[in-house]
Amino acid sequence: SVAGDASVLLTSAVVTAPAVHLQPVAVGVHPVAETSHHGMQPVTSVAAPKQQLGWAAGARAMWAMGRAVQSPVLWLALLLSGLIAAVLHALHITRPPSPFGTAANVDWAMQNAAGVPGRRVLLLKEPAEDGEDPYEARLREAGYVPMFIPALHFEFLQPPELLPALRQPDLAAVVITSFRSCQSLQWGVNSDGFADQRAAFLETFPMFGVGPKTCTALRKLGFKNVTGDDTGSALELGPKVVAFWRQNRAQKVLFLCGDKALDTLPQMFRVAGVPFDSIVTYKTIEGLTPETLQQLKAIPDLGPQDWVGLFSPSGVRAWASIKIPECKAIKRMKKASIGKTTSDAIEKVLGDFAQAVADKP
Repeated sequence: SVAGDASVLLTSAVVTAPAVHLQPVAVGVHPVAETSHHGMQPVTSVAAPKQQLGWAAGARAMWAMGRAVQSPVLWLALLLSGLIAAVLHALHITRPPSPFGTAANVDWAMQNAAGVPGRRVLLLKEPAEDGEDPYEARLREAGYVPMFIPALHFEFLQPPELLPALRQPDLAAVVITSFRSCQSLQWGVNSDGFADQRAAFLETFPMFGVGPKTCTALRKLGFKNVTGDDTGSALELGPKVVAFWRQNRAQKVLFLCGDKALDTLPQMFRVAGVPFDSIVTYKTIEGLTPETLQQLKAIPDLGPQDWVGLFSPSGVRAWASIKIPECKAIKRMKKASIGKTTSDAIEKVLGDFAQAVADKP
């Protein structure tokens, strides 16, 4: 398994071979058009630093030097040195200066993935919106080539019952199992109908979230009383909510979730006698878009030597629905899972198992 926070997933468990370090060009870069092989579309690459000789210029310099010294042996040695330098220079892979998550990012990964079989990792998720994605950063550090293949899409809701639920006088806590519910929560808290309670609510109201990502999202909204950073699943968060309810003689809990949420927390609350309301705050749309499917088809020779990172049961179902007749080996890729719930879905839906599992999401 993989220890630590979410950014460690797919690194310590996946890394078993020597790392292939991808070295970026630091200075003097300028974009040049380049056509990739394997039938892919032209992509943007980065030329070598201006301070360095290009391979052609280097070869010409070696040729001229050999002729100047009038020695066939030395001339041949210098020419071979120039050719070797040209090959080594060509092997330096550089990344185009494109924003994370754009098509250029995917194209860059696909272009360079052909030369590193077994180092490719498909991440079935959207990249982070607020900077470099931690999964991508850790994988690149370890010498892997990560590629984002969004398999799920989300429709965020503004349920009319949310504001009255937040204003209930007997409300004791809000429970969130995914950071995606935060968008609806923000809409409710920032609405005009909640203005008189907003400041006190953000400052003191008990909020429970699954894992550091959800808790961080809650704090970014301004909430100060947040619990759950040390949990990795609803199964771990539930007892904390139940203990809080019993200790504070609380009356009601509000559970914000997606339309595909499991019954883990509601069942736990029912057994413990905790009264609660559930409100669906986002819908999950499973499946790859035609554009994303074409990007996936363009990656050459995917198979058992490569990895796919799965982040939810919905993502597992979306992966199972992919049909690429010309690339049946794609279903035999090694699988890395965000946690136990997703691992269970891999076994149930795919009839397979996860070779790497994160301790916490």
